Amino acid sequence: MSKKITLQLLVFLLNSFCLLFSQKTDSLKKLYAAEKNDTIRIDHLINICWAYQDLGEYNNALEHGFNARTYSKKVNYKKGEADACNRIAEVFRLQGNYSMALDYQLQNLKISEKALYYYGIAKAHKNIGVIYFQQGDNEKALKEFLSGLNFFEKVNSKLGIGHSYHNLGMLYEKEKNFDKATEYYKKTLEIKKDQGDTKGIAAIHLQLGKIFQELMPGHAEFADSAFQHYLLSGKMSREINYLPGIVQSDLNAGKIKFMLNDLKGSEVFLTESMKQAKHAGARDLIKQSCLALAELNEKKKDYQKAHYYFKTAIAYRDSTENEANTKKMVQLQMQYEFGKVQVADSLRNLANITEEKTHHEQDLQKQKLITYCGIGGFVLMLIIAVFAYLAFKNKQKANAIISLQKDEAEFQRKKAEQQKEIADSQRIIAYEQRLVIEEKQKEILASIHYARKIQRALITNEKYIERNLTALRKVK
Repeated sequence: MSKKITLQLLVFLLNSFCLLFSQKTDSLKKLYAAEKNDTIRIDHLINICWAYQDLGEYNNALEHGFNARTYSKKVNYKKGEADACNRIAEVFRLQGNYSMALDYQLQNLKISEKALYYYGIAKAHKNIGVIYFQQGDNEKALKEFLSGLNFFEKVNSKLGIGHSYHNLGMLYEKEKNFDKATEYYKKTLEIKKDQGDTKGIAAIHLQLGKIFQELMPGHAEFADSAFQHYLLSGKMSREINYLPGIVQSDLNAGKIKFMLNDLKGSEVFLTESMKQAKHAGARDLIKQSCLALAELNEKKKDYQKAHYYFKTAIAYRDSTENEANTKKMVQLQMQYEFGKVQVADSLRNLANITEEKTHHEQDLQKQKLITYCGIGGFVLMLIIAVFAYLAFKNKQKANAIISLQKDEAEFQRKKAEQQKEIADSQRIIAYEQRLVIEEKQKEILASIHYARKIQRALITNEKYIERNLTALRKVK
């Protein structure tokens, strides 16, 4: 009885929110009809596409997405054309049609790059990463997520940065790096709360629930945390009638109940998940819901239902895997730098494919030429800058040497002048000393001459003595 009441309550809430969103699409259609400006009308069409996407009405979403794309081409509104391709791609991805999703995201990337629409480039890289992630190619997904984050940071888009953190968290969660995943989820949650992004907050609670669910084996205490996160995610998704969020929250809540052996509670959530997944036409979610219901009924020993759900899951799995061949072909084309991918609009504009491809290749060659010229110019400027720097340093060095040489020469000149002054002083001193000596010598000679005169005056003449001696000898 309680199961029936709970299921009826969920259906009632969902119908109520569907009514609210129907009113939203009607309001957007009125705005579109009343608007005269082409670009604003196109933006309204894109928003209508988005509203139908969230309602799970994918055919209506595609119709308005294609109308927006055609209208944008007609008035040459590149931003609108890129955004329309992005929305079309997202609808195809939610339907599990990955090859078409990838094709339109590549068109989005090409148009955005050509128009220098950086926000569009960021969204394209982010959503291409999601496609790779859902295909299990984590390496390529990581590369695209980081490229998207880089462009979101360039345009300072907090919302885009939050989406990128969310995707990185999912990738690390898939690789069982729960610490890294939780780190990115917490960063995302802060941004989403600041932005008032209910849809984004619901998605983060969904991912946090998955982390607790992964940690449950051996840690039963995490079961309640996981379940509460799923309930909160489901509640917030219902508030904005975001159907994919409702389906995933109910699916995971049902799995938690199953793990806790609450089979009745599990069946309530899984049945609702299955119903809404079918309403949305989301093949992958239908497959997951069927597998969970098959496992549930097997445990209940209702093998007939278990067999039915298992066969249904296999049918949807095969339907999804049939996309793989086309998807692989698109992946091979991507090796030639996104821009070389063929534009394969299978629904419209088939006659323009060859012409668009030719124009694209010409644009790519021009872009390559511009890129190479830019790189060459940068390298040349770098070389000139290096040579200028070396010349400047050499000139500085030469000036320093010349300055030292001048200082040395000045020092030697002053030293020589000092030595000359000393020599001159010494010569003067020597001359003065010579004059003194000569004067002394004159005085000495004068004294000697004077003494000789006195001596001669006092001493008898030698001839007089000799004459007297001679006379005396004769007397004898």
